[in-house]
Amino acid sequence: MSRSVTFSVLMILVSAQVSLAQDTEGSLSTSSRSILSKNWSSSYFNFSVASKEPVDHGKASWNIYQYVALLYRIDENQKISIRPAFNTQTGGSDQFGKEKESKTSLADFHMTYSNYTLATLPGEWDLSGTFYIYWPTSESSQQKKWISRVQSWLIFDKKLDRNWSVTYNMKPDYYFHTQKSYRAETVYPDGGRSVRSDNNMIGKLDHYVSLSRYLNKVFTPGIDIGLSHEWYYGSEEANSKSAVAEYFKMAPNTWIMLSKRFKFIAGIENRIDLRDRRGEDFQLFRDKETSYYIMSFISLM
Repeated sequence: MSRSVTFSVLMILVSAQVSLAQDTEGSLSTSSRSILSKNWSSSYFNFSVASKEPVDHGKASWNIYQYVALLYRIDENQKISIRPAFNTQTGGSDQFGKEKESKTSLADFHMTYSNYTLATLPGEWDLSGTFYIYWPTSESSQQKKWISRVQSWLIFDKKLDRNWSVTYNMKPDYYFHTQKSYRAETVYPDGGRSVRSDNNMIGKLDHYVSLSRYLNKVFTPGIDIGLSHEWYYGSEEANSKSAVAEYFKMAPNTWIMLSKRFKFIAGIENRIDLRDRRGEDFQLFRDKETSYYIMSFISLM
């Protein structure tokens, strides 16, 4: 029963995004293409995630991060982009059983620079990278009173043979703050309120290995395995919290290429807290530490 519900939810999301991609392709005209230079393009990105248990019961609240990117191609290997971003929360239950209302809000505006040929390394490894700078346009970031955030995504890629490939992904992230801690108030649908004081994050590092196998023009399944590290300020003003957090990540997934303009990744991610086990043994894919996700990539122009 739970598997069929999960499959149904995922298929509804996929169908909706396929329809969006088809509508987008149909709306493009020769005249609109001629307006923009060949070096300009635009795209849409969507990352939808929800905890496993409420999805299995058909009542999940999905968190959706999305942006529209305007891209300028410097040359065949380099691009810059600007990305106004938004967060959407659908109605339903979160992993703690709390009911969430539907709402959409601004996420952090950011700009990127991508270089797909940073270096060719010994052993036939190719290095590419994307570099980000963020501005605090979201309510959450403004509450934390940070000034800016810089991030990079370095990808070391190697083709093992015609079908198999392996990549090592490294994502360092650093925040510039005006203060070490912050206070934030949460208002619940039933009218209840809570106030928390937390330490601001100094930075984090996600790094993981991805192994994938090309099956056909549509499907490329794979798996991500790695670690995430987070560092926080210490402050007497905030609630007690460790200055360091570490997580183990495992995420079986698959690329699904529906057309040249529309592709997405569907997967299930297990994220395990390595430092705060609260008396529990290490165990893979506990419901409360597992989530479903879909990442969609749509080329608009």
